[in-house]
Amino acid sequence: MKLSQATEIAEKYRRLLEPWCEPEYCRIAGSLRRECPDIGDIEIVCVPKSVHLIPFAVTIRQWWKIKGEPTGRYTKRRLYEGIDLDLFITNKKDFIRQFVIRTGSADFSAKVIAVAWVKKGWRGTEDGLRLQKECTPIKAKCASIAEAYGGKEKIIKWTCSVPRPQLPPKWQTEEEFFGWLNVKYIPPQQRNY
Repeated sequence: MKLSQATEIAEKYRRLLEPWCEPEYCRIAGSLRRECPDIGDIEIVCVPKSVHLIPFAVTIRQWWKIKGEPTGRYTKRRLYEGIDLDLFITNKKDFIRQFVIRTGSADFSAKVIAVAWVKKGWRGTEDGLRLQKECTPIKAKCASIAEAYGGKEKIIKWTCSVPRPQLPPKWQTEEEFFGWLNVKYIPPQQRNY
């Protein structure tokens, strides 16, 4: 789908979600934000208001479910216009980080952003960034025969293992987040790796 058409559709659905979200915490991310000429799907990152969780979920459940629930952290829905919506549901503390990684590209997020926080000693968990020394890796057997030869395992995710972990700062802007990572700020349009 062309950028202009996808932008119009994304804005329509963002406006439908916005009344149930915290002010300024319902934004379009992904390839639309990077202004790619051809768009495969729509990504929105949002923080629902705790007092509006039911109408938030009801709004989302109108759209055909592909994966996940609006009560979780992620849901994928098919919109009436035939394009998919990836909806990332987070909290105010982790919003900027989620907004940056969900703006992408996937390679940029993995090779620049995630590498930078790992260098600082942090890991991504279901609760946001946590210090690696306060986390436990969860391992799984490798999928490929080559990786599995010799019984190797790979880390599939990290989980915080202390009751009161040190938390990262609450970033107000992407520029603050990039600064904390010691990475020069790169505008979204230049994150197409």
